[in-house]
Amino acid sequence: MKVRRLFERLVLGLFLFLCHCTDVMLPGTPESLPVYSPQNIYYSQVFSIGPKTDRNGDILSESGYTASQCEGANHCVRLAWTTPQVPDFEGQVEYAVYRRLKGVNNFSNKIATVSETRFIDTDSSLVLGQSYIYQVAIVLDGKEYRGESLLPEIEIIKPQANLSFVHRWMVNLDICSQMGRGVGETQGVELDENYRCPFNGFGGELIEGQGYYDFGKHLLVDRFENSCVYSQGQCSAHDPGDASSTTDCYGTADPNGAGITASLNSVYYRRGTRHCYINTDGAGTWQAFSSSSVAQQIAMSGNLAKVPAFTRTSQTQSAAYCNGRSVQVDGVSQAMKLSSRRDFMAYSSWDSSLNDGDITDLEAGLDVSGNCNTDSGHGLAWDDSYPPTNIDFLAGTSGNGFFVAGSEETNNCVSRYGIQDLVGNAYEWISDEIDSNVGVASTLDPSNDWLEGLVFNEQVAPSDVFSEDLDSFTYLNIPLGIPLNCTVVASEDPPPACQSDDLLVPITSENFHGDKFWLHNSDNRAGLVGGLWADGTTAGRYRFAFDQNQTINFSGAGVRCISEVTE
Repeated sequence: MKVRRLFERLVLGLFLFLCHCTDVMLPGTPESLPVYSPQNIYYSQVFSIGPKTDRNGDILSESGYTASQCEGANHCVRLAWTTPQVPDFEGQVEYAVYRRLKGVNNFSNKIATVSETRFIDTDSSLVLGQSYIYQVAIVLDGKEYRGESLLPEIEIIKPQANLSFVHRWMVNLDICSQMGRGVGETQGVELDENYRCPFNGFGGELIEGQGYYDFGKHLLVDRFENSCVYSQGQCSAHDPGDASSTTDCYGTADPNGAGITASLNSVYYRRGTRHCYINTDGAGTWQAFSSSSVAQQIAMSGNLAKVPAFTRTSQTQSAAYCNGRSVQVDGVSQAMKLSSRRDFMAYSSWDSSLNDGDITDLEAGLDVSGNCNTDSGHGLAWDDSYPPTNIDFLAGTSGNGFFVAGSEETNNCVSRYGIQDLVGNAYEWISDEIDSNVGVASTLDPSNDWLEGLVFNEQVAPSDVFSEDLDSFTYLNIPLGIPLNCTVVASEDPPPACQSDDLLVPITSENFHGDKFWLHNSDNRAGLVGGLWADGTTAGRYRFAFDQNQTINFSGAGVRCISEVTE
């Protein structure tokens, strides 16, 4: 018996040496000891969303893409991983999932054993805004193996309501994969370094003398475009637009001109023109969102579902608005801000199961039915009745317009991280800027200098005013979603032009789905992404525009805010 135990200990020591496991739970050892390569098992998906809530704080049922990811639950954490290679083992491979609260060292809480390479956590006891540490053990013949060289511990935030969590590792894996940097390949994804990959191009970073793509942070992102939370039952009786009467602060008339009165700080939504107003005197004086203070803007809006998205704001106002918001993570208030183009390209990525044809159909919105709202001819009729016959169609005129935030009409227009309407509905402001045809560090976000030095009329486009389909360009820089107008990829081209090691992707009409790139240069132009309800096939994830000044209150632009979470 002692000899057998000594032999088992020697085998265990060999296993620890081979896999370099730092945290292994081994009730025993199988007859054929598996030897794992760090390259053959890794996390392939982190999906974590907070509940979808309305103005009353009620949790709404998910639909479309998010419902499929949570398998019918109203919100969830979903974790997936690749299938390990287990030499000389022919039995059923299972997985034990452990979870602990961040800051709690005890990892004894096994929450599930599953046979599939995914786990969906719908535990109602999870605290919103709290970080949790998960780890997945491999189970062979009832024996568990876990460690840093297998599936290491992974930190996941369970977001507050109407927020999505974007994990750094998954962004790196996705963007590197889009550039052709695979796992286990030479110059490929480095699993032991936050899933980064070597990259010397524009949008990468120099780390200890070597260029890499490494997103460098986690994000919390609004699931929905921010909306005008109009007051119910707070206004004097008025016609909402259909010759009836309501006391809800909603209608087609200008509340100032129509003499509508309300209590102080009541919020009115003007359907059709998409103006949002706040009452400033407890009587009949209303201030539009675009000319309100940041405190007023925050009081009249939110990232709620089933409320009409607000527009008619400038890049400057949008940045100030986002800077005035915050979220909670582990009891600490986290600042919010406008995203950059680099951020947008990270969190707007579609689910990997979609092929180019699927994405083209989804983005074009020719048949809404869950797709993006990008086609002004989608066939949904304008109806003046209140409440509207189609509860999702609250703005616009006959045959076109914006949907409410979190609409069932666009419930598949959702990124792989659970973020809806990144394409269509409203354009969204980002903090990127150009000045006299050259990218500059953002004056609204000093950390955003990703476009600095890019000469648009030489390295991107043939002129300083243009509107071009992406497939008229030659190459695409994936990290920033920037087309580059190169005739050859030459190693002597200076950054950020087309370098031989940039991992530039040749543009074809299939893989960029008709998306359009706009530039209308002047002293200063501000970045817009995603496209508008009326853009049709030219809207999409790669849609990018510099056609508005920073301070213009653009009727087609909405707002979505992010918060950066560093490890």
